[in-house]
Amino acid sequence: MLYKYVLGSSAPIYFTFKDPDTGDFTDPATPVLDIYDSNQLLIATSKSLSKESTGIWYYNFSFSTALSTAVGVYQAWCTYEYGGLPYKDSRYLRVVEQPFESTREYNFLRSIRRLIGDIDENNYRYQDYELAGFIFDATKSLSAKYYNITGNNLGYTATLDFDTITFNQDLDDKMFYMLCLMTLLLIKESEFNEQTSQVGYIKTGDMTIDVSKGSKDRFDYLKLTNEKIDKEIKMVSLQGISGARLFTFGTGINTGEWVR
Repeated sequence: MLYKYVLGSSAPIYFTFKDPDTGDFTDPATPVLDIYDSNQLLIATSKSLSKESTGIWYYNFSFSTALSTAVGVYQAWCTYEYGGLPYKDSRYLRVVEQPFESTREYNFLRSIRRLIGDIDENNYRYQDYELAGFIFDATKSLSAKYYNITGNNLGYTATLDFDTITFNQDLDDKMFYMLCLMTLLLIKESEFNEQTSQVGYIKTGDMTIDVSKGSKDRFDYLKLTNEKIDKEIKMVSLQGISGARLFTFGTGINTGEWVR
């Protein structure tokens, strides 16, 4: 498993120890830690671990840019003794740069992850650069749709730099919400296109199984989301919008509404 850390931060690296015969948590003798960065440079040597509780020890390490500017996979090796015998255990650490700091763009990306259920930091389905690309495309698509419906320019543009997306102005609530829907639509369209070949009829021996309903459900989902974007654009162009976003969820369908 990869444990995520942010370059420039300080965070504990944990190790757990169990009796090899009973499986019970137990304490080792003299556990020390060596850390190698992603370039296999030794950046910490023989660091003593601190005990949190029986069998759970840690070392609080500062992933400082002064020590290393490398991002990537680090290795932390713990050597210790138990029952008079030497042992060695390791942890793999995924060290990343903070992608957007605490900006509206960063919060927007986190919102997209929550909407699509991609929230396991150790096993993302979509990397930041992939989501940034979807957001960039969604900004252009939403601007074009807004102009086609209202005849007016939306006023928002986005700049893409690999895994960083920057908007020409702050995202207000109405733009945040509509752009969430459009990004969600593009992601689901991509998944739908990828899965299209997997639906239809499956023949097993003399039995034929109809699995085309999955395709129809996904198509209906895309249609519903697209219609919702059109509805919000028309409402915004006629009335403006204010208030807080309220997201509710049905069967895999975001049904975000506005509280006025």
